[in-house]
Amino acid sequence: MKKELRIFFSDADENLSRLSEIARAKALTLRVLKKFRDNPLQYDNNIASQKTLHSYYKFYYENLSAYKSELAIETDYIKKSWTSDLQSI
Repeated sequence: MKKELRIFFSDADENLSRLSEIARAKALTLRVLKKFRDNPLQYDNNIASQKTLHSYYKFYYENLSAYKSELAIETDYIKKSWTSDLQSI
């Protein structure tokens, strides 16, 4: 008897605008899940396989330097905003 795996995605009611690290992980997870859905044989028909994990971390580290640059700019902006807010008190 063949088992069928169904994967459902939902972005409903999630606001991750201030949680960039989680938003990034979510996007990467969805990317891997969609690739698995489209071609499960690529991951040995196992969502928890080593190939699946390798794929996730490959995507994760591919653009890490660009992400760190964005995060540094964002952090710098927040620090400057807080500093100016605190000085006006």
